[in-house]
Amino acid sequence: FIYSGSNNYVLTAAGTDEFEAESGLQYDRDIYALTLSGSLTASNNISASGTSSAAHLIVDGNAVVTGIITAQVET
Repeated sequence: FIYSGSNNYVLTAAGTDEFEAESGLQYDRDIYALTLSGSLTASNNISASGTSSAAHLIVDGNAVVTGIITAQVET
């Protein structure tokens, strides 16, 4: 069973036979974008790569980084 189902919500396991559609974590396959509303904790590096202007790492608010953030664009 899926709880809180909606287009583009990423599913997480909520139990043995249950899934939760996460409203704060959405994927738009039309533009290949993963959107997070809330906090992101990374214990390693964060990177983005793509072609032309497709590689974006956007922070709206505060960012605390311990490690490396890279964005590589191939033209």
